[in-house]
Amino acid sequence: MSVGSYGGAPPPLINWEEVEHTYTSCYCEENIWKLCESIEKLGTLDMQRDVAVAIISNHGQTVPFWGHNAPDDVVVWDYHVVALLRGPSRLDSRSSAWYVYDYDVKDESCPMVLAEYARKVLKKDSLVLKKEYRRNYFLLTGASFLRNFSSDRSHMRNEDGSWMAPPPTYPPIMARNPEASLSLMRILDTFRHGEAEVTTEPQFLSLYTT
Repeated sequence: MSVGSYGGAPPPLINWEEVEHTYTSCYCEENIWKLCESIEKLGTLDMQRDVAVAIISNHGQTVPFWGHNAPDDVVVWDYHVVALLRGPSRLDSRSSAWYVYDYDVKDESCPMVLAEYARKVLKKDSLVLKKEYRRNYFLLTGASFLRNFSSDRSHMRNEDGSWMAPPPTYPPIMARNPEASLSLMRILDTFRHGEAEVTTEPQFLSLYTT
């Protein structure tokens, strides 16, 4: 099943008290990888069907978010990573809805229904972004993210080799699939070169709200 498509009865809600949460500031891709790993261990959701990951950036690596843990109301990241989880709709438990898990949202309202996240964090309905700030999305199923993604943390090194921000205490994430080529740096290059794998924000929202 492709990213963003689903049908049939929704899966059960996750018991968030059973999920292990690992957070390191400025390492959102690893936080989300660890979240997916913990969800996989629970066995509640189908990682191919019910979990997705969005890596968000653009050509200039300038993507704005509101309501994040930052001194100002808005923060502009070079990239950001969130998880999307499918569960019962709050309006009709017989229908499915997608929920966004973003570790950097200030309040504790995550996971947040995608429509609410789009309104509060992406400001979809209240702002028209200049071209250089428009967010694009590289989408993966949860299963593909766990199997193929890797990051050697080289993007977090200064020229002198020091860290821009302290790294996680565990080893860097290596792809489970030894033939995988989905490193973080390769994905960010995809945004820079405008390759076909990147999805626009209207396309992304349409995929997960229909």
